[in-house]
Amino acid sequence: MSYKYGLIKYSSYNIGDDIQSVAAKRFLPTIDSYIQRERVGSFSSDEKTKLIMNAWWMWEPKNFPPSESIEPLLISMYFRPEIRDYLLSGEVKNYLIKNGPVGCRDTGTAEFLNNNGIPAYFSGCLTLTLEKNKKIKKENFILAVDMPEESIEIIKNNSEYPVYSLSRMLTPYLNSKSRIELAEIILDLYQSAHCVVSPCLHVVLPCLAFETPVLRVNIGNTTGAGTNESTGDVKGRYSGMEHLSHKVELNDFIKGKFSYDFNLPPENPKDYLKIRNDLMKRAEEFTGFNNPVNNKKEFPIINIFQLLIEDKSIEDKVLYYSSSKSLIKALFNKVIFKKNKFDF
Repeated sequence: MSYKYGLIKYSSYNIGDDIQSVAAKRFLPTIDSYIQRERVGSFSSDEKTKLIMNAWWMWEPKNFPPSESIEPLLISMYFRPEIRDYLLSGEVKNYLIKNGPVGCRDTGTAEFLNNNGIPAYFSGCLTLTLEKNKKIKKENFILAVDMPEESIEIIKNNSEYPVYSLSRMLTPYLNSKSRIELAEIILDLYQSAHCVVSPCLHVVLPCLAFETPVLRVNIGNTTGAGTNESTGDVKGRYSGMEHLSHKVELNDFIKGKFSYDFNLPPENPKDYLKIRNDLMKRAEEFTGFNNPVNNKKEFPIINIFQLLIEDKSIEDKVLYYSSSKSLIKALFNKVIFKKNKFDF
């Protein structure tokens, strides 16, 4: 049987979503369709489309389960607590059982499904399978990603290197391919950093894959649209992965009760390797493809500007900025080390 291949796309503010798609992309021989996460139920294709379904599920559960056009690999899945009762409805539960067992990104999700008669296992997150970009060299700067402002000052006070803050929350509209490119650029920044400090799942785990020293700061759990649910909640989104990186509680970090050396950061623990290898095996068996080579562009900042060139086809739909020139000017003022910030 012949197949087409799909990649999940997003319209969220969180470029961390697209980092998950970058991880899945290496296992696809082609990308025949970009399939909207919130519309998997209405996707249609003349041939079965294989889809690696590693994602945070989802804002609109009425559009789940996926359509008959999709041949799914249920792996690295996280279902937000607010929709978990919906998973137990007949149609959805039967779908998960039929196409399972369900590979869950965290042990909490796996436990919920198993307790409710849906076979599941802890798979970990597919972003652990990301490959280094061989063109990227290590640089002498530290990245603080989505860290509270007061904590950034603490890093600066304890570092001999420049410290730049970065947010993975995306404001301007970009099409699916451009979002993927921007995600790849941000991943290049993670790889090139001397070390990275962040509370975020899809910052910490890629850094492990890149062997970039990383410190996870647990800032606690927040919920709701537009908030960073991923940052803390060790019993939730990080469960099963708590031990994979060096970590510290935010309160201890603010009080200076930590031993992490930003100038000579320790190597990351290696416990992620077993999870990584199992994920690669399962994904490759599903698609029959695995491209470990990452030779993308080597000058991220210039590529960011190229992504933001005005697109006339979407100009009337976009309310986030008045013109590409004004956006690029604002971005330039923030990015080129004038404010010690990368802010996308």
